[in-house]
Amino acid sequence: MCYMTSTSRKFYYLNFFMKERRVPVTWYEWSYEVSNLWRVRSLDRYSTSHQRDSLGNFYTRRVKQTWRMLKQQVNNWGYARVRLMKNGKWKYTMVHRIVYFSFNKVPLAKNNNIGICCICHKDDNRLNNSINNLFYGTYRDNVRDMMKKWRENFFWRNN
Repeated sequence: MCYMTSTSRKFYYLNFFMKERRVPVTWYEWSYEVSNLWRVRSLDRYSTSHQRDSLGNFYTRRVKQTWRMLKQQVNNWGYARVRLMKNGKWKYTMVHRIVYFSFNKVPLAKNNNIGICCICHKDDNRLNNSINNLFYGTYRDNVRDMMKKWRENFFWRNN
């Protein structure tokens, strides 16, 4: 008998009812893919390993590494993130940004104002990274949405 965890059961039913579609991750086209079910995976690749034989001589060996699903972590603010590597450096990236920018080809900045755009959630659930749940806006749009829905105490948390 096969036992399923709640997470694997959720993805089993999502795969059963929805067809999974994968696209390359923006900025990491040859390394990672993201699906419409919010899963990020690495692609098949070759890596080189430097080893030493029994006589002490160094040699280089090419090793094929198959794809693997990346583990998502939840950060202190409640957003899912994954760790991606580019040019030998690791970087944590938010999953909702990966999903939105990979499925919707939009410029990085709205009205050429770099640094004021953000990806907002329509239902205010930070772990729901569905394409239909995300929209592109500014920080002002996000705060207005928060105040309109009384999502959170939008005053400072010093009180």
